[in-house]
Amino acid sequence: MTMNNLIIEKTDVTPYVLVEKKVGKVEIEGICTPENSFDFFEPIKDSIKCLIDENKEVGFEMNLEYFNTSSSKSILDLLLVVAKVQKECKVIWKIQEGDEELRESGEVMEEITGLNFEYLEIEN
Repeated sequence: MTMNNLIIEKTDVTPYVLVEKKVGKVEIEGICTPENSFDFFEPIKDSIKCLIDENKEVGFEMNLEYFNTSSSKSILDLLLVVAKVQKECKVIWKIQEGDEELRESGEVMEEITGLNFEYLEIEN
């Protein structure tokens, strides 16, 4: 199954999402507190599975200002889909300067998935 890029526009409760087929890049940026995180993340997970099926290297660029608990589980699920087949996957985890809580969330996901996270502090 071939796929096009997946683009989900940002709303007040959901982040901007881009799954770029050509380069295998997954970008998620903004606030993530959807009513039903499973429904929101399902098309993203499907797109990532397509990238894997096409033997694309997958990389993540995460710039989340805030996410709720159910979104945290869904983000972890996305990372685990890739971690099962690509240990070399790189995750760029952008955090606002001094946001220790968001850094810790990334560190927990890094430990669970075994993926290589790079933490980039961005100025407020």
